[in-house]
Amino acid sequence: MSSFDDPRAPKPPSSEDMQGVLDLARKFQEEESALRVNVRGYSQEAEERIDPRHMDRAMRIFRQRALEQAETKARLESIERHQKARSRAVGMAAAFIGGALGLGVFGLAGYGADRLTRAEAAAISAEAEVQESITTQLSLSKAVLDLGGAEDRLKPLILRASGTSDLNDRVEAARALNLALTGELGRVKPPKGDAVAARLELERAIADGDRVLGEQQQQWLDAVAEREAADASSAGRLARFLGLVSEPDPAP
Repeated sequence: MSSFDDPRAPKPPSSEDMQGVLDLARKFQEEESALRVNVRGYSQEAEERIDPRHMDRAMRIFRQRALEQAETKARLESIERHQKARSRAVGMAAAFIGGALGLGVFGLAGYGADRLTRAEAAAISAEAEVQESITTQLSLSKAVLDLGGAEDRLKPLILRASGTSDLNDRVEAARALNLALTGELGRVKPPKGDAVAARLELERAIADGDRVLGEQQQQWLDAVAEREAADASSAGRLARFLGLVSEPDPAP
């Protein structure tokens, strides 16, 4: 289901957001124009109008990114609400059970709750960055297909990078897709004239995207490891036992 059909999708873009969509569509059109400048029958006047295909592609990317940002924001706001509720609970519980458990025990639980909350927020943010990079890489695959890249070789990786629920699997698919895109660009007829600069920019974006995605994957894995360590610590277990931290949501 696309972000257009997702009931969680944000409202239509504002005029400011729409300007961003138009700028992105113009960028796609300029890249295509540069690649087609030596094609017989090419019309510069026609290219001055934004092709609906580019508008549709830009809008889809905008909607997907907006949806991912909205989901991340909602999750972080939920954590913040729980953190505030825990702070109030800490104050009340400290007065009620301070004598029975001792301030030292409750202080340990408070530390565990704080560590768990920070680790969860860091993991969510790192995951959102990885998701956004994968979305960007998928848009680059569309550019290579438009140049004549072989769909039968790219489509399985595109589907895997966009369809699986396992983020590690999506990252590996996206990185494999990057390698395949580089190979496809080597098979496409070399550009001429102004199209050379556009091709170099596309190759650079693919290479940079793979590097950034690899770094973000490691940051996400580190954040997940810290979250798991915080959850397994004695302070974390005590915080959960006292109800200072809610149980983690089940994996989707």
